[in-house]
Amino acid sequence: PRNAPASGAFFANEEWFSQMIHLTEFDDLAAYEAYRTAIVDDDDAVAATSALAELAPVQHIDLLEDFGPIAPDRLQQAITESQATPVEIYTLAILDVIPTKMSKYTKMLTNGAPFLPIAAALRHVTGNPNRVIDLWTGDVTSGYLPNDPGQESFFGPLRAFAPTERVMRLHKWFIEFCNLSQKIRNAIVPFLRLWPSERRQGS
Repeated sequence: PRNAPASGAFFANEEWFSQMIHLTEFDDLAAYEAYRTAIVDDDDAVAATSALAELAPVQHIDLLEDFGPIAPDRLQQAITESQATPVEIYTLAILDVIPTKMSKYTKMLTNGAPFLPIAAALRHVTGNPNRVIDLWTGDVTSGYLPNDPGQESFFGPLRAFAPTERVMRLHKWFIEFCNLSQKIRNAIVPFLRLWPSERRQGS
């Protein structure tokens, strides 16, 4: 099972100390299921999964898909830019949008996206349909800066649409992740990102 490209690896201390978060891409659900099936028949992956269970006894998987206002290519662009100019800290914003306000929130995010350093916007495939997870480039919690007009168009009405938001600072873990053995890398899939094939074809 070598076809699960890792888009990012991070660690955070906001909730649990030394919490690790991995972002892994698949073209669609079928590709994810094929990956899961391949792991079962891969001796190295099975051994690595057992080893990982000892290193990280508590694991959680979120199955996510792209949320329309932020184009899927935005994440790939952020990855390319980070290779040229490394980003040490990212911010994960988890918002619960009022169900009746989702269309307005979507419009607001669409209008504000060009002015905001959001690398990806995601939603649960299953679970809470009104939860939006945004990955921001940089530490957006570090001090106060006044909004420019474009930012204000997003942050101004934000709380009226999404009154509940949780923010986590993510520290990059790319170097350490790349140095892991291949068998361990294949076993680590605790945070998934899906690119539905029909959406990618339309992008």
